[in-house]
Amino acid sequence: MEVYTDNIMVKNTKEMDYLVHLAECFAMVRQYGMKLNPTKCTFGMKGGKFLEYLVMKRGIEVNPEKARIVMEMKSLKLIKEVQQLTECITSLGHFLSR
Repeated sequence: MEVYTDNIMVKNTKEMDYLVHLAECFAMVRQYGMKLNPTKCTFGMKGGKFLEYLVMKRGIEVNPEKARIVMEMKSLKLIKEVQQLTECITSLGHFLSR
């Protein structure tokens, strides 16, 4: 059996910790017989989009595209529109104050 995975993030504030944790991640990938697609791997990023969120040095932030969709939404008329709103609110829920 071959297992391919997407969406693994190794994030640290110190460069030396990053290298250690990256080595640990690769060891686990090998241990479980998983494979990574080198064309999809990116290293040394300061931040970016990950699982529909923006992951930055200061933490996880709202994806402006998701917020824009909710802010500009008109009256809902179709089931697909309700589903889109539900998806956006779910992804933004982490950032809403309780």
